[in-house]
Amino acid sequence: MKVLSSLLFACATAALALDVRVEPRNDVPQITLDGQPVRPRWFWGGPTSTHYEIKTGSQLLDMRYISDADYQGPVTFHLRFKDSPATLWIEKIAVIDTVTGQELLTPFTFAKGMDDFKAGWNYWPTDEQNTVGSIAAEEHDGKNCLKLTLTTPPTGGSWPDFHLYSRSQNLAFVAGRTYQVQVWLSASAPSELNFAGYAPPGQIGNSFTKLLSDGQFQSQIKLAAGADIDFVSMPVPMPWPKPGSEPDWRGPIAAVERVLQANPKAKLVPRFGMAPPTWWMQENPDELMVWKDNAHQHRPIHSVSSQKWLREATERMAALIEFLDAKYPDNMAGYHPCGQNTGEWFYQDSWSQDYHGYGKAEQDAFRNWIMKRYPSDNALRLAWQQPAISRQDVVAPEPQRRRDAERNGMLLTPGLAQDVIDYNLFLQDAMTDAVLAIAKTVRSASKGKKLSVHFYGYGYEFAAMARMSASGHYKLRALLDSPDIDILCSPISYTDRQLGGAAHAMSAAESVMLAGKLWLYEDDTSTHLSTGTPPGWKQRANNQWESRQKLVRNTAQEICRNFACWWMDLRSAGWFNDPTFWEDMKQLAAMDWQLIQNPQPFQPDIASVLDEFSANYTIDGGGITRPMIYTDRASFPRTGSTFGQYLLDDVVAGKVSSRLLVMLNAWVLDDAQRQALRQAVTGRTVLWCHAPGIIDPVKGLDIQASAALTGFQLQAMATPDPCVVNASTAGRAQGLPENWTNGSKPALLFSVVTAPGDDILATWPDGSAAVVRRGQAIFNAMPALPPELLRYAATCAGITSYTSDDCVLFARDPYFVVHANHEGPVTLRFPDARIVTDVMNNDVQATPAATSITLDLRLGETKVIKATPAKQ
Repeated sequence: MKVLSSLLFACATAALALDVRVEPRNDVPQITLDGQPVRPRWFWGGPTSTHYEIKTGSQLLDMRYISDADYQGPVTFHLRFKDSPATLWIEKIAVIDTVTGQELLTPFTFAKGMDDFKAGWNYWPTDEQNTVGSIAAEEHDGKNCLKLTLTTPPTGGSWPDFHLYSRSQNLAFVAGRTYQVQVWLSASAPSELNFAGYAPPGQIGNSFTKLLSDGQFQSQIKLAAGADIDFVSMPVPMPWPKPGSEPDWRGPIAAVERVLQANPKAKLVPRFGMAPPTWWMQENPDELMVWKDNAHQHRPIHSVSSQKWLREATERMAALIEFLDAKYPDNMAGYHPCGQNTGEWFYQDSWSQDYHGYGKAEQDAFRNWIMKRYPSDNALRLAWQQPAISRQDVVAPEPQRRRDAERNGMLLTPGLAQDVIDYNLFLQDAMTDAVLAIAKTVRSASKGKKLSVHFYGYGYEFAAMARMSASGHYKLRALLDSPDIDILCSPISYTDRQLGGAAHAMSAAESVMLAGKLWLYEDDTSTHLSTGTPPGWKQRANNQWESRQKLVRNTAQEICRNFACWWMDLRSAGWFNDPTFWEDMKQLAAMDWQLIQNPQPFQPDIASVLDEFSANYTIDGGGITRPMIYTDRASFPRTGSTFGQYLLDDVVAGKVSSRLLVMLNAWVLDDAQRQALRQAVTGRTVLWCHAPGIIDPVKGLDIQASAALTGFQLQAMATPDPCVVNASTAGRAQGLPENWTNGSKPALLFSVVTAPGDDILATWPDGSAAVVRRGQAIFNAMPALPPELLRYAATCAGITSYTSDDCVLFARDPYFVVHANHEGPVTLRFPDARIVTDVMNNDVQATPAATSITLDLRLGETKVIKATPAKQ
């Protein structure tokens, strides 16, 4: 009877659980809560630790921290300092229970010099990774101290995570109780201290779990709730016990309760890692990634090809989802599983461009992939042009082979380099297969009622890599076709996010939306409250005003493009703990709701088009892919027109309505694809870039096939030094710059063979044509894309720009977002008379009859206006 009652209770709980989904309304994906659309604005954060200022000279740092949960067990305290040169003499550290007065920490004094330090403390890293820190016992001002010397890395590289830490002590903390931390020290130069207490791995979760916070996390949750933002994402440990042991749910419970104490109505989307614990990796060495080059520099990590890892990780994840859904049915809104490099499902250490694939799980998976791709040994031999190869003998290509494979410039040669091409394709399949299996488990474990959220698809961002395919992010279409994924996300691009910049999407975000998925910006802007040197720190806001301009720019852009976002306290240090930020978010609610309640697909005038398949053929492509795809995204929001980011297959399928199509990297196409693309662009204005259709997957380099696609005959040429094109008289008359370069020396370049009637807009230094217009088609052979060329192409397409200024512009008529990249006036033009109001303060800015408005802006100022037609 008791079992029956429990089952009935569980069924009732499941029936009453929140139903949170992404559902299309008028072809616009929207988050719905029990069937009702909600603002797709979230907060992301974790328990915070304040960075306390250290001044020059002697001082006492007196700090207060709160325990977020009851805890008894091993505790280690960590001291981290600012990444800047300084010498610090630390005399004493004390941790005190403010209720009992008990001093918890073993005394940190130096009567016996380094012996006292070694008895209770250590530092990390201790090997060659430590390029910045050294310690010694030294008398200073008559006191025995630990002398800590911090110096700039000798190579000018990034600072390691150098820190002091105490050896574990068994301590007890009480939920809600305040603990006093005191540090007596002297400093030779200004610095900062970040103090934290952790439960070591294996106590609550698989990694260090923060036990003490300064309350800023809860403060930010409350500020978000005050702006009607109840969605909260936060890190949650995923219990992964050893076989025969029960999972310890204390970590997940503490993480959830910490949020609910601040906002009981919070709708939670926990983020958790799918990496196995250290003991698992030690017991399963065959399931790990293995590198050959610089192998010692890569930390141990599971392979996504490991079926043992995937099976056990999804089992642990399903248990976590079922536990949280049952315990918190009114609060759980979705789940965000993460893995590999920084949890974002690109291969560990991809940016280092070292070669992995030599572990047993990786080799077995590649061999199985080959078995499916090629029905026989003979088929493999023909494709690879290796008469002695057999499918059973296939292994990952050696690093030297991957570096030296046959190529045409930066494009691998089909056939001769087919083994490397196939391995690149395998890398994409292996990663997406793992993500798809995880997404399917999220869908099943949550009974289809919770959001399935995943990082993936950084096609534009990873064009900055010399080998784009090394990331594993070039099979986005597989995820877009999955019914088990609701939201795909990434940080805002780390290029052009500064004051005056545009804050780009890393992905073909509009194609994500076309597939019925929601694209989400992780807005980890380094506000003026930010700390340390995480990604994006070089574009840090200097003050509150700059922070607000950037956040409003980002959020208003997302509203225009129907995107979701979370504001991310990246270092869990209170980056968004400013009421004015959340007042701005609240002020943007009317604009948000206008487009939520009257959903319309975003249909921009200009389409930036990316081909993910061609990425698998690139090798040493950074000289072309980085400037044209990664860096020159900056040109699109500076045209005065609307733009979107798409996959090539959506263009071929007729799903992209933009009047100007910009083909960035459609390099590798077979006969059927070329014919379909040629038909898809008929009657449209197309800006062809660099070398479209130049490679056939079977025939290899085929200049005639490129000509059949674009109508332009190309001629191979040596790269000029410097690599620059010069605008012709006709080009300058159309507003093109006198010359432009891509800042590198590309290995594959062409000139355009002109025909009578062509408009030659720019030439190579030898006088051959580089940029040519022929009817409604424009060919840009230089792998760089200045905004002036885009504006000219938009004019050819009959697109009327809202401004001729080079400011950053996002628009969704009647809403316009202007972010100034210079001081002074910016004029907007409208197609008819408009009444203009400032969305951020409801101030009337123009007369009812105005067809234009001039805004006098500061550098970096963001204006969000609503321009309502005077006649309605």
